Amino acid sequence: MDIRNILVSLDPLASPAPTLGLAISLAEKLGSKVSASAAARPWFEPIGAEMGPAAVTLYDEQRKQIDAALANLESSFLGSVPPDMRGRFHALIDEPTQHLIDRAMAADLILVGSTSIGTDRPQIRVDAGRVILAAGRPVLIAAEGSTAMDSSPVLVAWKDTREARRAVADALPLLQLAKQVLVVSVNEDDYAAERESLSDLLTWLQWHGISARSDVLPLKGSVVETPEDAKLSIGADMVVAGGYGHARLQEWLFGGATYDLLRLPKLHRLLSN
Repeated sequence: MDIRNILVSLDPLASPAPTLGLAISLAEKLGSKVSASAAARPWFEPIGAEMGPAAVTLYDEQRKQIDAALANLESSFLGSVPPDMRGRFHALIDEPTQHLIDRAMAADLILVGSTSIGTDRPQIRVDAGRVILAAGRPVLIAAEGSTAMDSSPVLVAWKDTREARRAVADALPLLQLAKQVLVVSVNEDDYAAERESLSDLLTWLQWHGISARSDVLPLKGSVVETPEDAKLSIGADMVVAGGYGHARLQEWLFGGATYDLLRLPKLHRLLSN
């Protein structure tokens, strides 16, 4: 699948420069459009008339602050994204995660910043975990402080599941840009099946013009620590993996591979569900 529109999530109360710069850099390489989603709602909300006029005044002030921030973001978007690359700018006083999910229909790739991980301010910041599970689109979580996408090596953390298959298919345009692709699987006591699965995947990637190599690694610490060591060995700056949830909601909420991958701030992470 070609990536024709990158939807970048912008935090109304933070500088848009890093994430927007990354989106533009990636769009230049892919020949795609850049659209943006920005939303927030007052973080103080009066409940009932008993809160009094002071509370209502504070609520109104926060709405005005958000309105001004969204206007500034739109100016930054228009000033930064070249006209021939420019998609749509979506802004609203709304719950930011749901607003981004609702806009995802017209996107091929969603780009969010690292501040979206483990947010405790859902009124103003997107929850990347919810977006991965609900948007129906691949989500690229930017490495902390990154403003450009180069052709650095990419690591694919492979386990033969629906989610991982979806992630690799979604990542094809990015894998085609990489100067090196390493696919690793963690040995979970069925080495022959894991090696056969990797062989099938490498053949499929080759059919799409991607020369990759693979390895089955012994489990070290956790299923995330093991590929983390592998990415260090090749200097990868992006990892591609399945994003698990729904049927495995218990694992999602209380730990597990997807949750751990979200918390690797020095890596770009592309996850699909």
